[in-house]
Amino acid sequence: MRRYTYVDSALAHDQRGDDERLEFGFMGHPFAGSRADVRILNCPFYERIDWNTEKNAILEAEKLGFGSVWLPDHLSMGEGGTTLENWTTITTFLNLTEKIRAGPLCVCNSFRQPSLVAKMAATLDIISHGRVNIGFGAGWMPLEHEEYGIPFPSAKMRVEMLREAIVVIKSLWEQDKVTFDGKYYKLKDAICSPKPIQKPHPPIWIGGGGKKMMQIAAELCDGYNWFFSPKEYGKKLEILERSCSEFGRDYRQIRKSWLGHVLVSEDRKWIEDTSEKWLRMVKSGPRVDPWVRDVTMEQFRENVIMGTPEECVEKVEEFKKVGVDLLITWFTDYPSMQGARLFAREVIPEFK
Repeated sequence: MRRYTYVDSALAHDQRGDDERLEFGFMGHPFAGSRADVRILNCPFYERIDWNTEKNAILEAEKLGFGSVWLPDHLSMGEGGTTLENWTTITTFLNLTEKIRAGPLCVCNSFRQPSLVAKMAATLDIISHGRVNIGFGAGWMPLEHEEYGIPFPSAKMRVEMLREAIVVIKSLWEQDKVTFDGKYYKLKDAICSPKPIQKPHPPIWIGGGGKKMMQIAAELCDGYNWFFSPKEYGKKLEILERSCSEFGRDYRQIRKSWLGHVLVSEDRKWIEDTSEKWLRMVKSGPRVDPWVRDVTMEQFRENVIMGTPEECVEKVEEFKKVGVDLLITWFTDYPSMQGARLFAREVIPEFK
């Protein structure tokens, strides 16, 4: 199995760890607003972006024992388009913290040239003593592309561009000089030096539910990320395993992460009231995710981790059984940290 090492022995870490170990990540909130289009699903009670809130949340997440922090990559997502830029924010997070890993989930490939992303990530890996994760996606939101004057090609082309971009990035990380003549990207004697600290390179995740995305994960990536219920996630992993067979790849080499929402409390009445309010808010928004539009509360609960700490432990066990080894948690009660604190105190220790 591929292992990631650090130059600094004090930070030595096996990225895969024990096969039985379950790790936990913390999702950052670069946008806010209860009327912020579809993203009301992610931060329904976070009214306005506040940097001190963001900074303090990440510092506390590290103290609580979360192993990684992740940040979605958007340019105009929150209410009124208010959004913190991904890479500058992640760079700051890594500068503020000492142990927690950080990275985008997912980098929108169309926002930046892959050669530049390779250089940025390599530099940040050095500055952070090898704490960079990097997740990739093909991009899905046409509006922000239009606003920023960035082309938004067809889904087929975006996926092709993403695969080529990952090849470019890995080549720059692993080779002294790169000449690349691809369909979408071209390099001539490109040098990415100094190289990242992590060897062979910072771990690469990919997020996406389509077959082509899973083939890219099987061929080129170190981690795969998806969401929804344990049952639906398990179906995706069956496709991923078949894709690994097609490429002669050991399925066990790929980490499997779940990104999803967590609503936890010891007060059942509060859970019921808050979840009902949350679902009503999502359904009344200007745009509704298809999986939310017609669901009942029971169906909604299947796709999230919700309930008392004991109930959350049971749900996490379900994800672990289907093969998830990293849960990236998006706490619904944010900007309150009460849910994260309770989860860290009562749920995470059950999986150590």
